[in-house]
Amino acid sequence: MTARAKGDVLLEFGGVSYSYDGVRALDGVSFSVGRGELVSVFGPNGSGKSTLLRLACGALKPAGGSITAAGRPLGGLTPRELSALAAYVPSEPYIPFDFTALDIALMGRSPLLRWWQDYGPADRAAALRALESCGVAPLAGRGINSLSSGERQLAFLAQAMAGGAPLLLLDEPTSHLDLKYRSAFFETLAALTAGGLTAIVASHDLRLAASYSTSALVLAGGKVLFSGPADGAVSPPLLAEAYAITPEAAARLA
Repeated sequence: MTARAKGDVLLEFGGVSYSYDGVRALDGVSFSVGRGELVSVFGPNGSGKSTLLRLACGALKPAGGSITAAGRPLGGLTPRELSALAAYVPSEPYIPFDFTALDIALMGRSPLLRWWQDYGPADRAAALRALESCGVAPLAGRGINSLSSGERQLAFLAQAMAGGAPLLLLDEPTSHLDLKYRSAFFETLAALTAGGLTAIVASHDLRLAASYSTSALVLAGGKVLFSGPADGAVSPPLLAEAYAITPEAAARLA
């Protein structure tokens, strides 16, 4: 990816590897992410996209290589420090209870509280600002399970924002959304990163994600095939190699 001044790098992977039960999921992955970037991660199922995101938020520890956040080793950060650094948004969160959208956003403030503390006015204000930034403030009082998939996903994006972490990690956030909400989701992300947040998004929406991203990473078999400007990540020859499809099929996707 683009060379950056040292102080501008928020997250850096240096030769990172990870295995599940002896099966290599990531193999020597190196890349860096600058502040205010929107980075898309492309690749087929099983290529290591979700593993990369889980390593980036400290949920997994690398078997090899190093991960640094703002120049500090990620492994040396406390759980509270990790929460202040990065917020993770899964593809389709499961919610057994019908919390309101405001409740969902407020949960993003939990890592900032001590175990004896309850949410206060400042937490509520931060949650409402996050809902507003994501365009779903009018839904604050609605039950989360009464919302459409697109509305729910924007509420969970607000939850990630409410804690104030500078890095958002999103795992296929638009996989269950229609065209309207896919577009709205990336529009929101682009606006947030333009405002200073940083986001890494694992996605199968190749054209859409690339059109909003500043840079991209393409994985296959746990290795980096491409790291650079987003428009370069959707070239037919690269997609044909990454997804093991014909050049003709890749040209239709690019």
